[in-house]
Amino acid sequence: MTTGSRDPEIERRALLILDELLELDGAVRSAAVEELCGGDEKVRERVQRLLAASGEGELERLDGLPRISDFAPGDGPEFIPGGVVGNYELVRPIASGGMGWVFEAIQRTPRRRVAVKMLRFGADSAEARRRFELESEVLARLEHPRIAKVFDAGVHTEASVAGTRETPYLVLEYVEGATPIVEYVRREGLGTRAILELFLPVCDAIQHGHRKGIVHRDLKSGNVLVDRNGRVKVIDFGVARILGSSLVPGSGSTRAGQLIGTLETMSPEQYSGDPDDVDTRSDVYSLGGLLFELLTGAPVRDLTGLSLADVARVIGEVEPVPARRIRPDLAPDLEAILGRALERDPARRYQSAEALADDIRRYLNREPVEARHPSRLRRVLLFARRNPVASGAALLVTVTLVAASLVSTRFAIRANRASERKDREIEAANRARRAEAEALDHAEQLRGDLLGFTEAVSGGLLGRLEREGATTAVRRAAAEFTIEQVEGLRERAAGDVPTLASLAMSYLSLGDSLGNPTQPNLGDFEAAEASYRSAAEIAGELRELEPEGSEAAYIEAGLAMRYGDLDRGRGDLEGAEANYREAVETFREALDRSPEDERYLAGLAASQSMYGSILGVRGEDEEAGKLFSAALEITEELVRRDPENEGRRRNANALRSKLATSHLELGHLEEAAQLFQEAVDGAREALAEHPESHLAQRALAETLGPLIQTLVAMGRFEDAAETMEEVEEIVAGLLDSGDRDLRVLALEPYSAQLRAALELAWGTRGADGAGRAHLERARSSVRHCLEVLGELREEKLWSGMLGYLESAARDLESQLNEVDASPAGDGPPR
Repeated sequence: MTTGSRDPEIERRALLILDELLELDGAVRSAAVEELCGGDEKVRERVQRLLAASGEGELERLDGLPRISDFAPGDGPEFIPGGVVGNYELVRPIASGGMGWVFEAIQRTPRRRVAVKMLRFGADSAEARRRFELESEVLARLEHPRIAKVFDAGVHTEASVAGTRETPYLVLEYVEGATPIVEYVRREGLGTRAILELFLPVCDAIQHGHRKGIVHRDLKSGNVLVDRNGRVKVIDFGVARILGSSLVPGSGSTRAGQLIGTLETMSPEQYSGDPDDVDTRSDVYSLGGLLFELLTGAPVRDLTGLSLADVARVIGEVEPVPARRIRPDLAPDLEAILGRALERDPARRYQSAEALADDIRRYLNREPVEARHPSRLRRVLLFARRNPVASGAALLVTVTLVAASLVSTRFAIRANRASERKDREIEAANRARRAEAEALDHAEQLRGDLLGFTEAVSGGLLGRLEREGATTAVRRAAAEFTIEQVEGLRERAAGDVPTLASLAMSYLSLGDSLGNPTQPNLGDFEAAEASYRSAAEIAGELRELEPEGSEAAYIEAGLAMRYGDLDRGRGDLEGAEANYREAVETFREALDRSPEDERYLAGLAASQSMYGSILGVRGEDEEAGKLFSAALEITEELVRRDPENEGRRRNANALRSKLATSHLELGHLEEAAQLFQEAVDGAREALAEHPESHLAQRALAETLGPLIQTLVAMGRFEDAAETMEEVEEIVAGLLDSGDRDLRVLALEPYSAQLRAALELAWGTRGADGAGRAHLERARSSVRHCLEVLGELREEKLWSGMLGYLESAARDLESQLNEVDASPAGDGPPR
């Protein structure tokens, strides 16, 4: 039966009622159906059928276009992926409500994953369209990292049995691995401090909206998502209110007496149904309700099985259960913060989301909080105000009983004193338990801080000392001290998976700083190996504790890569190849179990890159190119997921350069030049964003180098010389800055070797006079390259990269000697 054969008015009313019912908890839906349908049996039957099918797919594809089915939900086939809406290819439905659907989709240009929100057929009334218009307007005003962005809006036109149909849609930021915040906290087992730190960005995002005059009005766990990287995103501003604007739900989308929001976290004034009563403080109440559930594990209101009349009484009159009655170990200050946020009177609440966040930060910083428990007198007055009749009767009874109670007072004193002693003992025990719980919470935080500090010291400190020009002895002393601290922690970490995993990462970072030739290091291969062995031992412990756990697999794959680095530094290319291949296989196996884990994706790309580099050195450029291409595809996907991640963008540029080098070695000069130019463009873009960054300057210089080699191979010497001058200018500026990072110091011999190769090739193809000038400059550049490398070796600043530079410079020196020995004195190099 098609919708065309139904009464349009019944269909319209049923869909609007469905929209409201889907916002309610299942516990109160059944009671709400009868009331909202108003005794209309046909509407009630249609609503119940819609409810029964509300979770099933309702879309089908027609002529390559997605369309809302003409059939009732559940009558037609489920959604088939591959349809197109505008510039977006729909992949799968990820959420649905009475008014519409949300799909995961792929934007064609630029290529990225997005979320497409579309109205449901039959629900695209003027009211629903106003809500869509409102959400687009709201999101256009908001620009905050913790609010899902809007990218596009439009109308999708399609043919149907009823004629041409226009369906509005919004294109929103896709939240990767989205998990409702309450579910995330339970799944991860977060402690109090971690919960509060996760919650604070939510307050910041809502405060940003309030500054723009926007009230969310539906803050609940399902509208606060946590992505795969543990970052919160606030979504769904479809029922928001814009204060002081003509585009407000009250102008049509929300009428007086119509409920908008979620009952469990709704403020009393919002429940009244008058939109004029709702302001930013209503969101503060909802934030308090959300935080209550995060901290206690229970909703701030239990509406299970209640009639609508009882729901109204609970929201309008009943104070929330004190949080510490549900969770006795909760700090009193946190209970006070919740109480202030959940005040029924908006004037007594925190007056902004920012004020709520500030009090939470005071608690985290162990400062006095502004929230205070209401006094006993205030609680009595509150009760009297809510229950005037009962309070008057109680007063009369109290006066009658006073006289009688005076008689019994003398006899009760002794019993009261005994009871007070017992109460003091109980309170002392409770204080002791609370103190113990707070001490454990503090100890847990301290452990996390200590492990984070240890990881930072083991990795970052040694690099910082090197950049500041510290002597090798100072850096080694710092490394030895760090090793002592890490080993001291290890003795106490037995059986604790998070601590062991963090210590293993510290050992890996230490090994990198001690002797990994692919990074700035102290040149101590044996010490690096010892540090890696310690990480391997911990990985074994983790494997025993969690045979299928992810931490051991990640550390084992990282170890395989680092053993490959050590083999490469020793010149053992076969050993390096075997270890890099093992790392690739280990990361692939881990991805089979966790296909969207970004750590494994990044690790696979890095190991493929290193494996490809070894194959390139061995002359297997075609296989190397395949690995670089696969690694680049992964890295570009990671960049699409997080376009602001500069490290990922740098890695993508480096892989373009490596892939281009493979093309260059295979003689595919045009492909190489195109890829090198893309890498250079990316490096220039990064430098434009951070013009003072030494890292961005170094990355541009390193990216321009292979482009110069390609231009030389193509015989474009003037273009190569112009690019070479840019590299030399960047290198001179970095050296003048005093930066002692080995990767900066290595740029001097690198640029000299590039200049020598350019001048040698140019000189052997030029006229006699010009050719000799180029050759002389090539000789001078080779001498300078070898002199600087000798100085770095004497200072014990060395890495495998410098070894390759030295080998290339010696090869250029030999070619120049052959030119000198040739009859003409300018024969071509080998």
